[in-house]
This record gives sequence, C-alpha cells and structure tokens, in this order.
Amino acid sequence: MINYENELNKFFSGEPQEYVTVDIFNILLSEGFPESDLNFFKNCKCDGINDYIWFVSPFEPSWNDMVDEIKASYLFVKEGFEHDIIMQNHYIPECNEGYPFEFYPGEKCILPWAQCDNGAVFYWKIENGKWSILIYGESSAFYEYDMTIYEFLYKLVNGEIDDMSEYLPDDLFENGMICC
Repeated sequence: MINYENELNKFFSGEPQEYVTVDIFNILLSEGFPESDLNFFKNCKCDGINDYIWFVSPFEPSWNDMVDEIKASYLFVKEGFEHDIIMQNHYIPECNEGYPFEFYPGEKCILPWAQCDNGAVFYWKIENGKWSILIYGESSAFYEYDMTIYEFLYKLVNGEIDDMSEYLPDDLFENGMICC
C-alpha cells in the first residue's frame, strides 16, 4: 500500500510552519480537522503546485481574508444559480450539481484549501463530523473524494483521478512533475 504522505513529503516538506492563532482554525481543530491534512499544511514549504494550484493554508496570516474572498465568490455564484432555477421552475439539479452546501460553519458545509488559476476551488466538505474533498470548477458540477489531501494530490499528479480533466490543463503534471 502506498504511503501518500511519505511520497508527497519528498516534494512539499520543509520546516514546519509556526501556528498562527486564527479563531476559525481553532474551532476547526476542535471539530476533527483531519490530522494528515493538518500535517500537510504544517510541513508544506510551497504556496502551490506548478504555478496553477494555489494552497489556502490555515497557517498563513491572510487565511481568513482568502477564505472570505472565496466564500464571497461561492455565494455570488450560488445565488445566481438558485435564481436561475427559480426562473426555470422545471429544472431539477442532477446528482453532484448545484450549490447545496453552506460555507463553514454549518451542518453540511465547505471550507477551501486550494484554488486554481481557472477558478476551480478545492474544498473540505464537513458533514456529521466527516471530512472529505469536494471540487468545484467553472460550472455548477462538483466532485467529491473520500480521501486525505495527500492521497488526493498523489492520485491527481499520477493521473488516477480522471474526472479532474475538465478542471485542469492536460499537461499540468506532465511526466508526474511537481514544481513548488
């Protein structure tokens, strides 16, 4: 079995980042923030991957500002989508479509951990104490993955997550290369 954390730490590890006191982050820690995801951000020495995927690290002093900016964009798009549905009362969202999530905090909520140059955002989905990864791209479709950040990124880089092709350039991880 592959140890995703060890494999990716070869590329991302550096000096552990100092803990930044952030009110929301303290709450998250008390609500079961996945330990491996926390370790990823503690040990990550880079801001993103291949100048295309940018991390929204809870250890950055500007984390609250970044989250607020992404939240505003999400809520704007969600409001427009819901308005369009009301205008087209015959429309029924497909599975994995629409904006059924609240922004953290909430019972079924999301919180960003990365964003891409094309507007795609990688979120944690938090529901009933369970954390998973949720990806929204340029449309109202989303994909959910029940895995850690390490496993997700490892599989993404190695081309094992096929449905991400609509969100990322084909040559982003050419030959499995990761640049920080």
